[in-house]
Amino acid sequence: MAIARKTRTAADQHLVFEEFVPAGTSFAVTLSGLDLSDNELSLLLFALEGFNRELGAKVLDGGPAARLGAGGIDGAGLCTWALKTISRFGTEELRRWAEDKDQDKAKDSDAGGWCALAGSPLDDANQRKADAIEQWTPQPRAGIALNLAITFDGPFLVAAPSPHKTKEEREKEKEEKKGEPDRVPVTDVAGKPLLPSSALRGALRSRAEKILRTLGIHACDPSEAATRCKPIDHSSEVGNLCLACQLFGAAGWGALVEISDFSCTNDPKILVHEHVAIDRFTGGVSGSLKFNERAFVDPQFAGNVRLDLSRRVKTARYTEETKSPVEPWMLGLLALVLRDLVDGDVTLGAGSSEGYGRCSARVEQ
Repeated sequence: MAIARKTRTAADQHLVFEEFVPAGTSFAVTLSGLDLSDNELSLLLFALEGFNRELGAKVLDGGPAARLGAGGIDGAGLCTWALKTISRFGTEELRRWAEDKDQDKAKDSDAGGWCALAGSPLDDANQRKADAIEQWTPQPRAGIALNLAITFDGPFLVAAPSPHKTKEEREKEKEEKKGEPDRVPVTDVAGKPLLPSSALRGALRSRAEKILRTLGIHACDPSEAATRCKPIDHSSEVGNLCLACQLFGAAGWGALVEISDFSCTNDPKILVHEHVAIDRFTGGVSGSLKFNERAFVDPQFAGNVRLDLSRRVKTARYTEETKSPVEPWMLGLLALVLRDLVDGDVTLGAGSSEGYGRCSARVEQ
């Protein structure tokens, strides 16, 4: 959901519902190659090893973690992989397969259905992977990483999204989940509260825009189509974006600020808050407009914020000359935004007008 900068309420037609695979989900994958040399096999194992790099270790291990799917800038798509078997089909395997009279009965599902595929020892594969990592690991990626601890003083709620439903569907669901709150918070797989990176990113970007406007510097309103920065087609056009878009991203330009999900580090209490709408004419309850929500009280979170210093952009569309898009003012603007977060001037989550989301932060490292 996007927040309108002028009204500080939900922007019109900017509510997006997403479904995603929860953390901890695993998949079985089979990769097939044709005429792979030993060197190419080692390179493939090295590339797959990129999935095992954690977001916070990018500066140390030389390169970003490989991710799957959308939302990578917000920490989504991080995963790990483990090698189970490597099987090959060469000249010797072909001869053995041709001489086998029970080919149809000997199919092996672990080998992709071919009985002639011969397994290789995992020790050999692990050695290949270790040799490839030593040979191809790039130089450490430049960046500034901050480990933050965020402590809330009072209730906190980032509501779990739900798809649009008709009135009849809502009433049916409410009857089926009788006793359950109408709004529940986002949690991790363990049921503990979670501060999604997208929620923190939106609050920090909004704060950056406010600082820029206070200084008399233009910052677009991304919630309004008429005023937001236009998409760019080439990295050399990044200067056409406002300063907030250059730092936090826009259409055609990925954000330089990377934010992880923030995990809860304590066991906060649970609060169920009752809400009721008042009829302006009668002063009583307005029909059936009563709902409640579940929130967490005084949660503490830990995560990291990183500024990418390694990206290079071309100075013009038809040139090979490149430069870093990071400029000194970006460091200053990010420092001012984080200062306000540390001082408790930035609220996070829903219900800020009702005392929700008050927090402060500290830099751990």
